[in-house]
Amino acid sequence: MVLQQTKSCILRVLRNDGGHGSGFIIQPGYLITNKHVVEPDPGQTVVLTVETYDGKSYSANVVGVSSSLDLAVVKITPESSLTVLTFGDSDRVRLSEEVVAIGSPGGLKFSITKGIVSRFTAAQDGVTFIQIDAPINPGNSGGPLIN
Repeated sequence: MVLQQTKSCILRVLRNDGGHGSGFIIQPGYLITNKHVVEPDPGQTVVLTVETYDGKSYSANVVGVSSSLDLAVVKITPESSLTVLTFGDSDRVRLSEEVVAIGSPGGLKFSITKGIVSRFTAAQDGVTFIQIDAPINPGNSGGPLIN
Protein backbone atom coordinates (compact mmCIF):
# COMPACT_ATOMS: atom_id res chain seq x y z
CA MET A 1 0.00 0.00 0.00
CA VAL A 2 2.80 2.45 0.87
CA LEU A 3 4.48 1.99 -2.52
CA GLN A 4 1.18 2.49 -4.34
CA GLN A 5 0.65 5.79 -2.51
CA THR A 6 4.19 7.11 -2.98
CA LYS A 7 5.61 5.59 -6.19
CA SER A 8 4.91 8.72 -8.25
CA CYS A 9 6.97 10.81 -5.78
CA ILE A 10 10.11 8.67 -5.55
CA LEU A 11 12.90 8.53 -8.14
CA ARG A 12 15.98 6.48 -8.78
CA VAL A 13 19.06 8.72 -9.15
CA LEU A 14 21.65 7.41 -11.63
CA ARG A 15 25.18 8.64 -12.26
CA ASN A 16 27.02 8.05 -15.51
CA ASP A 17 29.91 6.50 -13.55
CA GLY A 18 27.66 3.71 -12.25
CA GLY A 19 26.77 5.24 -8.90
CA HIS A 20 23.13 5.34 -7.93
CA GLY A 21 20.75 6.18 -5.15
CA SER A 22 17.23 7.42 -4.56
CA GLY A 23 15.44 10.70 -4.14
CA PHE A 24 11.97 12.18 -3.84
CA ILE A 25 10.08 15.16 -5.24
CA ILE A 26 9.92 18.12 -2.83
CA GLN A 27 8.33 20.63 -5.22
CA PRO A 28 7.50 20.52 -8.93
CA GLY A 29 10.73 19.97 -10.89
CA TYR A 30 12.95 19.42 -7.82
CA LEU A 31 13.99 16.43 -5.78
CA ILE A 32 16.10 15.91 -2.70
CA THR A 33 18.67 13.19 -2.22
CA ASN A 34 21.90 12.70 -0.31
CA LYS A 35 24.94 14.72 -1.34
CA HIS A 36 27.07 11.57 -1.52
CA VAL A 37 24.64 10.14 -4.12
CA VAL A 38 25.35 12.95 -6.61
CA GLU A 39 28.89 13.92 -5.62
CA PRO A 40 31.55 13.04 -8.21
CA ASP A 41 34.85 11.46 -7.34
CA PRO A 42 37.68 14.04 -7.19
CA GLY A 43 38.57 15.24 -10.69
CA GLN A 44 35.50 13.62 -12.23
CA THR A 45 32.37 15.08 -13.78
CA VAL A 46 29.09 13.32 -13.15
CA VAL A 47 26.05 13.39 -15.42
CA LEU A 48 22.81 12.68 -13.57
CA THR A 49 19.65 11.01 -14.76
CA VAL A 50 16.57 10.33 -12.68
CA GLU A 51 14.14 7.51 -13.37
CA THR A 52 10.52 7.19 -12.31
CA TYR A 53 8.78 4.07 -11.06
CA ASP A 54 7.27 3.54 -14.52
CA GLY A 55 10.67 3.86 -16.25
CA LYS A 56 10.60 7.44 -17.56
CA SER A 57 14.01 9.14 -17.50
CA TYR A 58 14.89 12.81 -17.07
CA SER A 59 18.13 14.77 -17.07
CA ALA A 60 19.04 16.30 -13.73
CA ASN A 61 21.47 18.86 -12.30
CA VAL A 62 22.52 19.59 -8.74
CA VAL A 63 21.43 23.10 -7.71
CA GLY A 64 22.34 23.06 -4.00
CA VAL A 65 24.08 20.99 -1.36
CA SER A 66 24.54 20.82 2.40
CA SER A 67 27.76 19.05 3.32
CA SER A 68 26.94 19.00 7.04
CA LEU A 69 23.55 17.32 6.46
CA ASP A 70 24.65 15.26 3.40
CA LEU A 71 21.75 16.65 1.34
CA ALA A 72 21.48 17.75 -2.29
CA VAL A 73 18.70 19.50 -4.19
CA VAL A 74 18.44 18.39 -7.80
CA LYS A 75 16.53 20.08 -10.66
CA ILE A 76 14.83 17.82 -13.18
CA THR A 77 14.91 18.80 -16.87
CA PRO A 78 12.50 19.16 -18.49
CA GLU A 79 10.40 20.08 -15.49
CA SER A 80 7.85 17.35 -15.07
CA SER A 81 4.52 17.09 -13.34
CA LEU A 82 5.72 14.45 -10.90
CA THR A 83 3.86 14.30 -7.61
CA VAL A 84 5.31 16.08 -4.58
CA LEU A 85 5.82 13.87 -1.51
CA THR A 86 4.00 15.35 1.48
CA PHE A 87 6.31 15.97 4.42
CA GLY A 88 5.27 14.80 7.85
CA ASP A 89 5.99 16.52 11.13
CA SER A 90 9.17 14.99 12.54
CA ASP A 91 8.24 16.31 16.00
CA ARG A 92 5.30 13.87 15.99
CA VAL A 93 7.42 10.77 15.31
CA ARG A 94 7.47 8.46 18.33
CA LEU A 95 9.88 5.85 19.63
CA SER A 96 9.00 2.34 18.32
CA GLU A 97 6.79 3.77 15.56
CA GLU A 98 6.83 1.65 12.38
CA VAL A 99 8.54 3.19 9.35
CA VAL A 100 9.42 2.10 5.83
CA ALA A 101 12.42 3.12 3.74
CA ILE A 102 11.96 3.16 -0.03
CA GLY A 103 14.88 3.15 -2.43
CA SER A 104 16.79 1.16 -5.01
CA PRO A 105 19.43 -0.86 -3.16
CA GLY A 106 21.76 -2.91 -5.34
CA GLY A 107 19.79 -1.90 -8.41
CA LEU A 108 16.53 -3.34 -7.04
CA LYS A 109 14.21 -0.60 -8.19
CA PHE A 110 11.84 0.76 -5.57
CA SER A 111 12.46 -1.75 -2.83
CA ILE A 112 10.81 -1.33 0.57
CA THR A 113 12.30 -2.20 3.95
CA LYS A 114 10.40 -1.94 7.22
CA GLY A 115 11.54 -1.15 10.74
CA ILE A 116 10.92 1.00 13.77
CA VAL A 117 12.18 4.27 15.17
CA SER A 118 14.73 3.12 17.72
CA ARG A 119 16.34 6.33 18.99
CA PHE A 120 16.53 10.13 18.70
CA THR A 121 19.91 11.83 18.85
CA ALA A 122 20.36 15.60 19.07
CA ALA A 123 23.42 16.99 17.31
CA GLN A 124 25.35 20.05 18.49
CA ASP A 125 23.86 22.21 15.73
CA GLY A 126 20.30 21.61 16.95
CA VAL A 127 19.42 18.95 14.36
CA THR A 128 17.74 15.84 15.75
CA PHE A 129 18.60 12.60 14.00
CA ILE A 130 16.11 9.75 13.92
CA GLN A 131 17.72 6.32 14.20
CA ILE A 132 15.83 3.41 12.64
CA ASP A 133 16.40 -0.32 12.43
CA ALA A 134 15.09 -0.80 8.87
CA PRO A 135 17.81 -2.31 6.66
CA ILE A 136 19.46 0.38 4.53
CA ASN A 137 21.84 -0.62 1.74
CA PRO A 138 23.78 1.18 -1.01
CA GLY A 139 21.13 2.56 -3.34
CA ASN A 140 18.68 3.40 -0.53
CA SER A 141 20.58 6.64 0.11
CA GLY A 142 18.44 9.68 -0.55
CA GLY A 143 15.14 7.83 -0.47
CA PRO A 144 12.39 8.82 1.92
CA LEU A 145 11.58 7.35 5.31
CA ILE A 146 7.81 7.09 5.62
CA ASN A 147 5.63 6.51 8.66
